[in-house]
Amino acid sequence: MINEKIFLKKNVIYIYGIIDFSDITFILCKYNNFTLSSKKFFIVNLRFLQSSNTSILLLMINFIKLSIKRDQCIKFIYVPKFLIELSRVYNLNNILYNFYFRGYHVKRKN
Repeated sequence: MINEKIFLKKNVIYIYGIIDFSDITFILCKYNNFTLSSKKFFIVNLRFLQSSNTSILLLMINFIKLSIKRDQCIKFIYVPKFLIELSRVYNLNNILYNFYFRGYHVKRKN
């Protein structure tokens, strides 16, 4: 049985646990199904994300691509410190923090 590491509650998508490359396809498919609705705004809550490698950055970029394609807005909240550092290492801050790509900035709340 596959341990689901993503779920939707209202318009908030929760990602939790330890994410690695083997989880990305499953999470992206679930996210795709969640965002097929007519809602224009989604929040991705990363508060319960324990750890991940660079695969989570690929996932976030694909979330942004899907939201642009569907003319939806996406907002990431509770972004862990290790993820912010990873995005700096790979120079992805310009994409993940750019207002013009998504309509909302990445938010880190504690």
